[in-house]
Amino acid sequence: MRASVETALRVLEEQLNQPLQIALETCARCGICAEACHYYRAEPRPEHVPASRGEALRRIYRRERDFLSRVFPRWTKARQLDEQTLADLAEMAFSQCTLCRRCTFNCPLGVDTPLMMRAVRAMATATGTAPELLVMLADAAIEQGKDPSIYREMFLENIRELEEQLRQITGDPSARIPVEEQGAKMLYVPLAGTHSILPPAVIFNAAKASWTLSLFQASNYGVFLGDLTRAKGIARRIVDEAKRLEVEEIVISECGHAYTAYRWEAPNWFGPEYTFRVRSIVEVIAE
Repeated sequence: MRASVETALRVLEEQLNQPLQIALETCARCGICAEACHYYRAEPRPEHVPASRGEALRRIYRRERDFLSRVFPRWTKARQLDEQTLADLAEMAFSQCTLCRRCTFNCPLGVDTPLMMRAVRAMATATGTAPELLVMLADAAIEQGKDPSIYREMFLENIRELEEQLRQITGDPSARIPVEEQGAKMLYVPLAGTHSILPPAVIFNAAKASWTLSLFQASNYGVFLGDLTRAKGIARRIVDEAKRLEVEEIVISECGHAYTAYRWEAPNWFGPEYTFRVRSIVEVIAE
C-alpha cells in the first residue's frame, strides 16, 4: 500500500466521530436527495446523486471497518482504497459537490452527505491531491494574517477610492468606510471585491450603524479543503482582529462557507475566547 493511501486512511480514521459514522451507516438509498442536488438537476446522471457520492466513501469505510466486508467484499460491494480510487474520490468531492447541504435538508433521515465529502476533501488535501489553487489561496490567507502590514496601505488606498464612490451614491460628503476602528459595534468581514463592500457601506451609513471593515476576506479556503488546521488558521485572523478592536459582533458577507465557519465551527475551535455574536449580512440588513 502506497504512503498516500495509508495517509488517506489515517485521516479518515481521525475524522470518524459520531456524526460522520451516522452519515456513513444510515443511508436508505431512496434517492430522494437527487432532485435537491443542483449537479443532478443540471445533468441527471447516477453518479451525480448525493447518495451515490456517499456510497463511494461507504465502500472504503466498509472495507476498513466491517468484518464481513473484509472477508466477502463482493457481497457488500466494499472496496479497497488505492491511488486511483483516491483520485476519483477527490475529483468527486471537489468537482461534483459544493457542500451546500441541500441534500441533507431534503433527506428523510438527515444523512449528512456533505460531511462525508468534507472527509474526502481532507483525505485529498493530506495526500496532495486537492486542487493546487485552493491550497495556495488557503496558505496565502494564513500568511496575510501573520503580517497584514505588507498589504495594509494598498488596501486602505482602495478603500479611500470606494469612499469617494460612497459619497457620490449617498450624496453625503461625510460618508465613511471605517477600517480598524476601535470600539465599533460590528466588524464587517467582506469578500474580495467592491460588490461586497460598497452596497453594505451605503446601508450602514444610512442606518448610522457603528461598524468597521475588516482587513481580511471572509472566505475560508481551509473549510473548502476540509483541512481543520488551515481553517482554524484562517479564522484566527478574524478572531484576533475582533478581539483587538473590541467589537461586539462579527458580521459575515453573504458566503455560505464563511458563515458556516464563523457561526458554527469557530465556537468549537476557539472555545471560551470566542465571545462574539456572529450574524450574516442578510440578518443585519433585514434588521
